[in-house]
Amino acid sequence: MSATVPSPAGPFMLDDAAGTHKFTVDEYHRMLQVGILVDGEPVELLDGYVVKKWDREAGRGAGAGFPQWSGLRPFTVAEYHQMIEAGILTPDDRVELLEGYVVTKMPQNTPHGGAVARLTVRVPRRLPAGWTIRPQLPVTLSGSEPEPDLAVVRGDETSYDTRHPGPSDFGILIEVADSSLLTDRRDKGRIYARESIPVYWLVNLVDRQVEVYTDPDPAASPPAYRTRTDYRPGDAVPIALDGQPAGSIPVADLIP
Repeated sequence: MSATVPSPAGPFMLDDAAGTHKFTVDEYHRMLQVGILVDGEPVELLDGYVVKKWDREAGRGAGAGFPQWSGLRPFTVAEYHQMIEAGILTPDDRVELLEGYVVTKMPQNTPHGGAVARLTVRVPRRLPAGWTIRPQLPVTLSGSEPEPDLAVVRGDETSYDTRHPGPSDFGILIEVADSSLLTDRRDKGRIYARESIPVYWLVNLVDRQVEVYTDPDPAASPPAYRTRTDYRPGDAVPIALDGQPAGSIPVADLIP
């Protein structure tokens, strides 16, 4: 889960940066030392946020995925990895990279934890040989490195010892949503469709249903899935990998 942040209009203000990770002065200096930031780059650290100097008074671009954060300096996946390697980000920082922004992940409540536990136990039972799961671990995309609640990926538990899985490795990505429903449906959906992730499940605890998104259209503006099918208690969610059926799971088995 990641923080859901409203999209204000007008010039960028520091309050708009809420929902993204704050850095210390020491961490900012280390970004300069390891070359994530370069001398002369038009940025400054304000209240923990790395802000683009020239964009403070600029309006937000209509096409931006996260327009509320347009005044922040975005980071590439490689720069995000540098932050981890340099200790600027640590395992204690509950964050993920979404379209260049280091976003704070929301705490898990009891129903969310229960749904993740159900997925972690029950999805593997239906998987054919050659597929495994990765619960709440990073996946590497072109401009993001989210940590979905569950990823069904090719291979076994040793296949990703030296790298995170990428788009060609995925069968299904799954997010569990309650307070993060808008972000997971709109923003994660856009990110996953852009990468042509074939199947995206949204376990919607608010409406007690599983939303299955298929047929991604990465060329759409914004990228989106062409098909959404909702499964409610009494239904079973089909598992399809590479377009082939691999069983199903009752919705009642997935939602606490």
